[in-house]
Amino acid sequence: MYGRIEGFGVSVMGRSGEAPHDPSAFPPTRPVGTDLMDPFLDDLLGEPLLFSATTLENVKIATVYAQEGRFSIRGVLFQYGNGASRALGECRVGVSPCRRYEKPKFLCALKTEIVVLPEVTYGGVQFEFSQDLDHSHKEEGWVCHSMSGVLQLWFSSLEVYYNVYNNGDV
Repeated sequence: MYGRIEGFGVSVMGRSGEAPHDPSAFPPTRPVGTDLMDPFLDDLLGEPLLFSATTLENVKIATVYAQEGRFSIRGVLFQYGNGASRALGECRVGVSPCRRYEKPKFLCALKTEIVVLPEVTYGGVQFEFSQDLDHSHKEEGWVCHSMSGVLQLWFSSLEVYYNVYNNGDV
């Protein structure tokens, strides 16, 4: 799947856990709160936004991958209690700097952006994980989600968008 452009729908699909019986329980297929409405999403330079998703339940270890000095994460690798692993985004194991979180109870996200020209803004996100309900962040704007539901990530070499979909709520 590396370096492959998906131009006509989904060619590879996987799932874990129980399939929802109610069709309305399926997550949306585009980032909520953005103007990215085209089903074949492109970033601002026309590079396709790739999609990945996985469950937030039963996560034993979450490893967040970033690039030094970047305004956004590159990817996150989840290891589950049953031994399974799922990668969202670009996780360059052993290459990119990373931060590891054990037994997370909350996914905390901060939507970021960088303006490269007056009319060109790239979207991004920072992730942290916490074990404690009573925690704080240095900056305003962090949103903390319990480790349940589905984490969706759209990414390219320039941009990253996310949704957490939990029982019909985004």
